Amino acid sequence: MRSAFLLRWGVVLVLVTGTGCLGGVSLRPVQTDVSFRKLQGNTLSSDGLSEGTAQLLRTFDLDGTYLKDTTHALLVLRDEACGQHDRQVLFGLAELACYAGKRSDKKSPEQALAFYYSACRYAYFYLFADDFGDLPDPFDPRFRLACDVYNFSLARCIRLMQQDGQDLSGSATISLWDGSMEVSVSRLGFLPEEDIDRLLLATDYEVEGVRNQYRTFGLGVPLIAIGNTPPRGSHLPDTPSYPATAFLRMEGKPCEDLYGPRKATLELYDSIHTQTVEVAGRQAPLESDITTPLGFLLANPGLERAAYIGLLRAEKVENHTGLYMLEPYQPGKIPVVMVHGLVSSPLTWAEMLNDLRGQPEIRDRYQFWFYLYPTGYPFIYSASQLREALLEVRKKFDPDGADAAFDEMVLVGHSMGGLISETLVKSGGIPLWNAISTKPLNELKVTPEEQALIDRVFYFDALPFVKRVVFIATPHRGSTLSDGVIGTLLSLVMAVPKAILTQMVDFVDRNPDALRGDLRKRRLTSVDNLSPGNPIIQALQEIPYAPGVTYHTIMGNNEDDPEKEPSDGVVANSSSHLDGAASEKVVPYGHSCHEHPLAILEVRRILQEHLQAVERD
Repeated sequence: MRSAFLLRWGVVLVLVTGTGCLGGVSLRPVQTDVSFRKLQGNTLSSDGLSEGTAQLLRTFDLDGTYLKDTTHALLVLRDEACGQHDRQVLFGLAELACYAGKRSDKKSPEQALAFYYSACRYAYFYLFADDFGDLPDPFDPRFRLACDVYNFSLARCIRLMQQDGQDLSGSATISLWDGSMEVSVSRLGFLPEEDIDRLLLATDYEVEGVRNQYRTFGLGVPLIAIGNTPPRGSHLPDTPSYPATAFLRMEGKPCEDLYGPRKATLELYDSIHTQTVEVAGRQAPLESDITTPLGFLLANPGLERAAYIGLLRAEKVENHTGLYMLEPYQPGKIPVVMVHGLVSSPLTWAEMLNDLRGQPEIRDRYQFWFYLYPTGYPFIYSASQLREALLEVRKKFDPDGADAAFDEMVLVGHSMGGLISETLVKSGGIPLWNAISTKPLNELKVTPEEQALIDRVFYFDALPFVKRVVFIATPHRGSTLSDGVIGTLLSLVMAVPKAILTQMVDFVDRNPDALRGDLRKRRLTSVDNLSPGNPIIQALQEIPYAPGVTYHTIMGNNEDDPEKEPSDGVVANSSSHLDGAASEKVVPYGHSCHEHPLAILEVRRILQEHLQAVERD
């Protein structure tokens, strides 16, 4: 009996093993994170494919051959997609083509370019084709992955074309694995003055020196658009740069002209002015990078050098003095003029500007300008130059005064830049002149050149188009640092600008008793001008603000000892305080408090409040 039983089961075992009729299914425990990694794996995050595409290849018995003959696998999938109008197969085509492009990148750039363009094409049609049934569910992980495959593949196309010497202008014909594609280039949304010289991939750079990276997510490849040297008087930097986005638009249907030349347009957008693109009757968001082009613009060694040279040898950088715009003048956008302080340059505003422009409401309604000036000059002289620069800009860009937004200008001044800004919303005249002179101007012997200089510096009217000022760490009543050891040493090594010194010496020779004694003793530098005892600072505080001007104060306090006067280490809070300010904010930081997140949030709040006030009016 026992031997018969064993014989019977032995025969069964042989039959099962030989015929393979019995399948085995079992379960094994795995960790949760392992399961998630497997589900989230794809061609962009690994050397393999997503589970959905791998399953598709298995369905058509291609999992064992797609590596050996990728083109054959793509053809099978393409025919299946067109035969069944299966949208999910379009996705598999896109990912497999991208995967093939990555494998060909180094050994055959031309072949890689063909695969990447195909990946863009099928990802595009997966997302937008209207003859393949229902559009993809945005909760389906393939939807987001299709966007990423499109963006990655387009970035690789741009890189490979540039390596091949193409400058993304005109048109090109690309040989594909199943035909060809004619790609034309179109620039859209750029301002007429934005004369683009070259385009760089934003992903090739990492910005240092700012905390936050502002991006928007969608379709397209963020670029840095480098402009040609602008014409003189444009108020643009020597090498302007703008955020841009490349978007590849496919023409026709997925299954048209399977072997003939397909057509596509590489659309280049200024992503500050264009945030969405219409495709098949829908608005699709454009992917953009606001921060990296700004970093490219500000990463200029000359700006840092200008901060020190402008203090110690002011005349050496005087030819760079002026207003600089981040982008060409735009009617309808309110100007925000940022004025840096002592031993500084526009580079100091990088953190604040990046955060402010990162907010769509702010960048859509405001345009940001910088005032660059040598900080070795007395602040009241630099203020006269800024006043003239703003009047010149008004005359040039809005001579008829038709742009209502210009009349809502906001000034943001840090430290000495706040004092410069203050003179723009007050009127000078006899009280200011009397602060330095013992005699009326009409009793003095002055040359026409001296008369013109005195008129510009001391006799001025408040600018009527400036409606709001933000003072940050501003020494309205001076800084005791000016009279201390550091201030004295700085004053000694600073060269008095020759233009000012020469006129002052000649003036004193002809009018020996005209200047007040304190002024004759002190050197004519910006540091001396910041002394609490400086008569100009004292006189300026007695002059009222122009009617209709709203002003705010922000100050730092890094003083831990409650027994000591609150201060940012350079300017006491009592010097920064202003009676009548619409708001006052103290942040726990030193003199560079304009870089602190709470100060930036306060400026953002003020700009939003300004918009509300403008809309009410």
